[in-house]
Amino acid sequence: MKCKKIISIFMVACIMVFSVSCSPADEPSISSSTSSQEETSNSEDPATDGAGQSEESETSQTQSLSEQDLQTIAKNCTDALLDAEFTTVYEYFGSLLKLQLSTEALQSAWEQTIAGQGDFQEIVSDEILENNGLSTVQNILRYEKTGIRISYTFDQAGQIQGLWFGYTTISDGPESTEIFTEYPIEIGTGEIKLGGFLTLPNGIEKPPVIILIQGSGQSDRNETVGAAGNAPFRDLAHGLAAQGIATIRYDKRYFAFPELVPDGGLSLTIEDEVLEDAGDAVRFAAEDGRVDADRIYLLGHSMGGMLAPKIAADHPEIQGIISMAGTLRKLEDLMLDQNREALASMDNLSEEERQTVLQQVEEQVQKIKNLQPGQEPELLMGAYSPYWLSLNAIDSQALVQSLSIPMLIMQGGMDFQVYPDPDYLLWQETLQDRNNVSFQFYDHLNHLFMPSSGKRDVSDYDTANQVDPQVIADIAAWIHSLAVHP
Repeated sequence: MKCKKIISIFMVACIMVFSVSCSPADEPSISSSTSSQEETSNSEDPATDGAGQSEESETSQTQSLSEQDLQTIAKNCTDALLDAEFTTVYEYFGSLLKLQLSTEALQSAWEQTIAGQGDFQEIVSDEILENNGLSTVQNILRYEKTGIRISYTFDQAGQIQGLWFGYTTISDGPESTEIFTEYPIEIGTGEIKLGGFLTLPNGIEKPPVIILIQGSGQSDRNETVGAAGNAPFRDLAHGLAAQGIATIRYDKRYFAFPELVPDGGLSLTIEDEVLEDAGDAVRFAAEDGRVDADRIYLLGHSMGGMLAPKIAADHPEIQGIISMAGTLRKLEDLMLDQNREALASMDNLSEEERQTVLQQVEEQVQKIKNLQPGQEPELLMGAYSPYWLSLNAIDSQALVQSLSIPMLIMQGGMDFQVYPDPDYLLWQETLQDRNNVSFQFYDHLNHLFMPSSGKRDVSDYDTANQVDPQVIADIAAWIHSLAVHP
């Protein structure tokens, strides 16, 4: 039993958009998706009067819930979380959500999320979104060090289908200084439109533009991470603007619309999570007259760096790519190495327990490698099989060898998630003797390209920090050194 609990922790390292996780690109979050649930009682709340009747009668009554009623339920839940009354929150769950998420798991995820944040200060916003018959109420909470977003998704009957926690930056909107001006933008042309910023350097007509692609999991446009609310993409955008370079950054799809995760993750693919929206961002850059359509570049961090060759191959408008802590290996192989290192550092486990857990992880990796289209969806290392099939259909190593556009490969020496050896070395070996690639290695920087405390776990990201200025200077120098790609 102990080993089963351990493995449930380690199998969520990188790609979760629908369960508990604590990797930097995927902050502590919980989510669940259910198709039919049962409202629970709270006689003092008019939004839930009638609890205890039959489910059919209950549904007919709660279908008339107004937006204000749903916001009241969400506020009650947020207040209960702040008061550590987790049973109260649990009572608002529908029947299937109760099976998926215990009060103990809820408490653990919440305590992990607020750890190191300082005192709660205020609820900043209370927004409701509608999509495909579902309503999502988002509460943004201000803590001393950063912001926390809580998303509650309700179905038409007013029952809670999903609950998500995540870090976010709190600001009054786009920033403007003597050096740059930010403009709100929307990425996407269909029903799903993702909010973002176009950051333009002042006084420069049609500057080159870099599209920023986040790592795995639910990320806002700033790629906010850690208890201190570090925001690497905001650092990059502002720093590059000072060097005469525009940037586009936007919220990831399932950060903005967590309720839209297909079938609770059962049919989720990498196209859904990243690629479709990245394509929309490229089209935005090509059509927006404020930037130079002949100088569109793409910067991917972590999984974004892993997918940069694919995005560039699919979109010839891209004139060059930057991979920051990306890998050419398969994700399951990277996660296996992450698990090995994490297990080795756990002094509370016996050698037998470590080997048991590691064997279970290895078995999951082998299952992923043996997946075939048409199989029943199976949850493997935190994602269902359609996700793994879509991701592993991409041969990043072959794609990067086929690219003739300029490439900049960047790696931090203190990165414990994507490794100098073998990941950075694989880029060098794959692209050796190529004249269209440059490499930059930073001994003292971590996965976020910020100075490392020396810790080899996610607590390294909890200290307030910024992307190292030399990293920004190197990116800018590389961009300015390029002629327009023919």
